[in-house]
Amino acid sequence: MIFLSTHAASITRPLLSENGKLNELIEQGDDLYIVVAFEKAIGALAEELPVDQWSDELFQNIGKTVGKMHAIAGEYTPSKGVIRRPEWDQGGNLFNQNTDLSQALFADKKARIREHIQTLPKDKDGYGLIHTDLHFGNIYIHNGENTITIFDFDDCCYGWYVMDIAVSLFDILVLYPGADKDVFAARYLENYLKGYRTKNPLSAFWVN
Repeated sequence: MIFLSTHAASITRPLLSENGKLNELIEQGDDLYIVVAFEKAIGALAEELPVDQWSDELFQNIGKTVGKMHAIAGEYTPSKGVIRRPEWDQGGNLFNQNTDLSQALFADKKARIREHIQTLPKDKDGYGLIHTDLHFGNIYIHNGENTITIFDFDDCCYGWYVMDIAVSLFDILVLYPGADKDVFAARYLENYLKGYRTKNPLSAFWVN
């Protein structure tokens, strides 16, 4: 996150403690707490923005913000001694959750999907360090300036950039109250990608 913020990604910048540390350990009885702090994002949660304030320009700005973040993250190399973030199928994230596979049909379908995903290329243009939980509860929008701020990077891992895009598309369709979800999905994705591609090229292969 420091790398992202120092390269002008629109995220909540980590703050140092009075001791100059990024985190502090606090003991309370038998419990141990790790405390961190970040800049306060301006605006309001994207998921609370009224639908009548949604616009093509807003969708483009969200895409542009995420595209810039991906482009910057693509240049990041962990320093020696820094723990490398996990791959998308390691650790806990919404793409790698333990689910009830008691139904054989569901278990088989999930296995086939994961098998296909594992065949996708991991080239620099399509695969890198991603947010992994980029729903509208983790984005702030300052509507007066149309500024987008991203936060909550605890699930950050290596995965395909389109994973972050897929989460965004899925979540806005949950929030969208209209019945014409297919039409709206096409509009949202067209504008999102229009903004995204100004900051991070994404081939037709990944869009498809």
